Amino acid sequence: MTTDQAWITVKATPSAPMTDPHRLSGEALAAWVRNHVSTWPAPIPIGAEEPRTEPALFVFSSDGPDIRYALEAHTDGSSVLRLPVGGLRRNPADGETVLAVGEGAVAWISVAAVRLASAYAEHLGCRGELSIEVNLGEGTAMNSYPHEIWNRGSDGFHPVGTRVRSVRPCGARFSLAECGGASLPLLVRPLLVELLGQFGLIDSRHIDVDGVVRRGNFTGHDDRILAWVTAIGAASRP
Repeated sequence: MTTDQAWITVKATPSAPMTDPHRLSGEALAAWVRNHVSTWPAPIPIGAEEPRTEPALFVFSSDGPDIRYALEAHTDGSSVLRLPVGGLRRNPADGETVLAVGEGAVAWISVAAVRLASAYAEHLGCRGELSIEVNLGEGTAMNSYPHEIWNRGSDGFHPVGTRVRSVRPCGARFSLAECGGASLPLLVRPLLVELLGQFGLIDSRHIDVDGVVRRGNFTGHDDRILAWVTAIGAASRP
């Protein structure tokens, strides 16, 4: 992963991993992943090409200048997704260079990543629960640039909360059966609140206490967010 972008990492581990996994082909898995991510509000072409195959592992990745991602799909049903959620900016108050993390990107990617991970685990036949860990900056040189949460509003893109040098991973356990349902944003919300709390923020602007996605706070992306939440059956409002 590059150090000029802020990365989110979402790790998923099923409570009952597959010990005798089905035979998977890279071509079939690529088609499955491609179909799953086709509803995402940002066009991230995971699955556009066949994955790199390693023992008990498929790796989808791109480090191009415009699109960067990494998805590790293990044959036991576990997975790791890494996506950029921001980049280098100068803080307008003191001029320091920081990794500006988009709060909206963290919100929708967290929900989408948990949904992808749970669907993949179930696709392989896993049942029970899924342990999720969400982190920012894992695998990058955190001592290079501090992280800040930034929001986009009518007055532009600006920092909120406090600046941090390191972020603690946040974890939770979910029922696999619930992860594919309409209540997923509500399930993921506590993870977001815990993560944002490390930056001095007390709530999520993008998913309210009832698990309703607040489309209007994804400034400039209302239509894409509406199409996405409609596709996954989640509730939203302007």
